[in-house]
Amino acid sequence: MTYDLKQLRDLGKRRKKLLDQIEALRPEIEAEVVLANAAGVEQKEIAGAAHYTRETIRQMCLTPEQREAEREARRSRTRKG
Repeated sequence: MTYDLKQLRDLGKRRKKLLDQIEALRPEIEAEVVLANAAGVEQKEIAGAAHYTRETIRQMCLTPEQREAEREARRSRTRKG
């Protein structure tokens, strides 16, 4: 059986282009998420508007200190487990 990969390659290129565009938007979206959170918008509402999970929104809104504390907690759990 033979299959011409041209169509699949074209689709793959289109997918890659869209993923690159999404990645380029990430910093702008994250900045807006943080602003919305600071303004008191509920993370549930932010998640719906930004099309991210609530957990991703929660992580975006963490301060650097909170992120480091979570990393340390994960490391500690991994060492114990």
